[in-house]
Amino acid sequence: MPAAAAAGARLVVFPELSLTGYLPAAVAADPALSVALDDSRLRPLREECRSRSVTAVVGAPTVRGGEHHLSALVIDGQGAVGVYDKRNLFEHEHAVFTAGHGAHVLDLEGRRLALGICFDLSDEAQAAEAGTADAWLLGVLLSQGGYRSDADRAAEVARRHRVPVVLVNHAGSTGGWTAAGGSGSWWPGGGSVVAGPRAGVWLIDLDDPEVLRQVD
Repeated sequence: MPAAAAAGARLVVFPELSLTGYLPAAVAADPALSVALDDSRLRPLREECRSRSVTAVVGAPTVRGGEHHLSALVIDGQGAVGVYDKRNLFEHEHAVFTAGHGAHVLDLEGRRLALGICFDLSDEAQAAEAGTADAWLLGVLLSQGGYRSDADRAAEVARRHRVPVVLVNHAGSTGGWTAAGGSGSWWPGGGSVVAGPRAGVWLIDLDDPEVLRQVD
């Protein structure tokens, strides 16, 4: 987050389940891995966002009302915490998490940014909802084998619904999966800018579809 803020980013987006790694089985075995929205373990993230006046979207398992969700925590520049819960769980995730309902649109500096998580990208109804926003941002876990089809889907959604689609992926190994990296953005006009497979902090600009710059 420091490198992103130093480069002028106002929003920092992390991959799916970035707080713990992609570990649904570990969450099932140890429910204490899930965080509440007022969890003291979130204090360092909240203080970091507050001190740098940035908003962060952080993938995490959460618990509310006795239900565990696969979530994106939204921590704003004042340290307040909101949440989006993944609506379209993938296969084995159903055994651990409760699917979310409803959208979360982040209002940031005059932009409406729809949030999603990984398999949400496959949901045409949710894609259409996201098309009413200024961009659709999804934290994902895409393997090397599945990356191409999901990138093609991001391009299709961007063209069909006239909305930029941003995928933020893991790089390297997490939870027994080998992630492909390749975070990037896909644009209504058919263009895309995509990072390589290595880990890093990448800066995109929603005003300029040609910008993709590694800042750490």
